[in-house]
Amino acid sequence: MFANPNRCHVVTFYFHQINKTQTVRLTLESIRRRVIDPAGDTRIANNPFAARGEVLVIPSAVLATDKQRLEVEQIGRASVAAAQAGTIAAGSQPLLTNRLATNSFAVAQAIEPLSAAVRAQALAAVDADLARAGLIDPKTGEATAETKASFTFEAKSSLPTPGMLVRGCLDDCDICEPALMREIELDLERKALENELLKRRIEILHKTQEYRCCPREPPAEAA
Repeated sequence: MFANPNRCHVVTFYFHQINKTQTVRLTLESIRRRVIDPAGDTRIANNPFAARGEVLVIPSAVLATDKQRLEVEQIGRASVAAAQAGTIAAGSQPLLTNRLATNSFAVAQAIEPLSAAVRAQALAAVDADLARAGLIDPKTGEATAETKASFTFEAKSSLPTPGMLVRGCLDDCDICEPALMREIELDLERKALENELLKRRIEILHKTQEYRCCPREPPAEAA
């Protein structure tokens, strides 16, 4: 709730949305080299999107107890059969057969892993290319300072949050009449005099005996 306790001046409220600023800094720490062995390829590649006729198939889950499960399976089998028939009709059957035969021959053929000497030779060739390009130091094999500086960047972003900041500002212009302004001045003057009177009373009370911390001792009786 927002209210204006003043009788004459206008209060303007400014609403500011609080944003969260964050800085993301990416740095190049090192350059690692590895040899990809055909006997055990460990590369990770994304599967290409399969599109036929600009139509993509989106899989959906069907419960085993669904009444339409058999109909959905039949439609899926018909779709796969139609796609295979279209591929064969397009003249790709020889290519598919040759590819399957090549893969079978590759699998049947024993692939020996690369030896340690071949691995060292491949790494040395890559290090030479990287050093020639100025990416690594030929003595240490680590990334150079220039390479780290060129690949390092910083991104700053500002995200809005549900937070809100409200700031009130008193306007200079008033709508008070002269009589009301005089009444306000007299009221402030009366309050100032009451404060002075209260201070004077406190000073007088401090001087009285009953308000002291330690009462006076009674006079000693004469012997």
